[in-house]
Amino acid sequence: MKRYKDRLDEEFDIITRKGFVNCFMQVADIIDMIRERQIPHVLRGSGASSLVCYLLGITNIDPVKEDMALARFMNDYRDDQPDIDIDVPHWIRPELLEACYKRWPGRVARISNDVKYRPKTAQRTALKEAGVKGRIPRGFKIEDYFRDPWKIEEVYERAAQLEGQHRHWSLHCGGLIIYQDSVPEELVLKDNQIKLTKYDVEEQNLIKIDLLCNRGLSQLWELDGRSLSDYDPYDELTAKLLCSGNVLGLTQAESPTMKKCLVAMQPKSMYDVALALALIRPAASLGGRKARYLNGYKGRQIIYDDDSIYYIAERMGCSMGQADQFRRAFKGGKQELMDQFYAKLRGEEDDVSKQLVNLNSYAFCKGHALAYGQMVWALAWHKARDPKRFWAATLKHVNSSYRPWVHKREAILAGVFIPHKLWNKPEKDQFLKHKWWTGDSFYPGMQLFKTPERGYVGFRGLVAASRRYRRKGMDLHFVTIGFANGQYVDVVVDHEIWQGNGTVIEGCGKLQKRGGSYSIKCEKMWKTWL
Repeated sequence: MKRYKDRLDEEFDIITRKGFVNCFMQVADIIDMIRERQIPHVLRGSGASSLVCYLLGITNIDPVKEDMALARFMNDYRDDQPDIDIDVPHWIRPELLEACYKRWPGRVARISNDVKYRPKTAQRTALKEAGVKGRIPRGFKIEDYFRDPWKIEEVYERAAQLEGQHRHWSLHCGGLIIYQDSVPEELVLKDNQIKLTKYDVEEQNLIKIDLLCNRGLSQLWELDGRSLSDYDPYDELTAKLLCSGNVLGLTQAESPTMKKCLVAMQPKSMYDVALALALIRPAASLGGRKARYLNGYKGRQIIYDDDSIYYIAERMGCSMGQADQFRRAFKGGKQELMDQFYAKLRGEEDDVSKQLVNLNSYAFCKGHALAYGQMVWALAWHKARDPKRFWAATLKHVNSSYRPWVHKREAILAGVFIPHKLWNKPEKDQFLKHKWWTGDSFYPGMQLFKTPERGYVGFRGLVAASRRYRRKGMDLHFVTIGFANGQYVDVVVDHEIWQGNGTVIEGCGKLQKRGGSYSIKCEKMWKTWL
């Protein structure tokens, strides 16, 4: 109990001294609106590391039990208002926004993004100003439109003037400001939108609440209304499903990268899933750390942002708040503080200290990872027990990075009936016209087969997903193909190929196995067609 009392005393001291009370109360009011509607929610980001947030019911994660660094959220060396982001099902957010407008009439505003001219948009605008009519396609060149070198130079000069200048205001995805009085009239753009960005809000030390959407929560609402913390974090059936790599339809966890990580890790609990979600982020995976972890490395590593704060505090002999200053310096590339850190080490750098430079890439704090880990675990719990209901909810709510046929195929195999305009037609006719098909059989002609050369396989499959990998001079394309019901494999290609929704690729390559997952390093591609 002493740990909880000390933590609470520390938080109350910071909150009262720095004037953060209204921030917590405003968020608590919005959470009450969500709770009244019996809607599941998660607290995204570092807010989950606050015991006050936990006791107010803003988050269901106990930060003391999970050993989360409060300094990642607020500390003595930061005066900006705490950043508390809330995820809700996507369909309920408009209703919640309206409820906020009614609760605080004339006081609620949504912030904006200041969209600036980039090189290509600046050139497009300069061409339009120079008299070019109609649509300007991608990959254009100014020289395509003018032959006079003086005119070309004039357009380039105008584009250079525009670059970096204000282009237009767009609505921020979720940022809300609840003013103590009324919204300043001079800031209003239209309706409830104001011309302040998140950077303006931070500079003016205003309270910003991000009310965001999450389709994974929409899935869960369709399946079960219970809290994410009510699911057994060590459920064996759920763990078995995730260990098999059966992740399609699991929001935040269905990517090929996440699948490979889970198969290699063989998760036994929700906590393992949270760790996997953090491991695949750039800041944690750079420098081979993900590979070392999955291969059983037992040494200290920085996976969560919190890890860097604990490590810096230990090495520097400083407070957690000071350690967070150094973490933010590494994240923002502030060389003076970075140099101070390395000077303090006096040449005694270790492998962990070298990992700090990767903090400028995207990372998860522990609270964020646990919140999303709970959501993924709950979704997997339902998929393991009732795949038919799971897929019905998934089709209704989820926008996937996979091609449309993938989710529909999985749903049909789980027993979900989906009406099709060409129900009685062959699979090929259905697919060519609507890019998905009915029936129990996979699309005809797809296969994975051994070739006469040892270790090589031939493949013919439908493109299910694709992603690009650029690092250390490499430029690779990973194309996930389906070749049978529930059977997918990654094809690694060293050049770009057309990968539309209905693409079939055919070729051969060397079969590789890494961390329990197979891929094909393509050496010859015979055909690519729609």
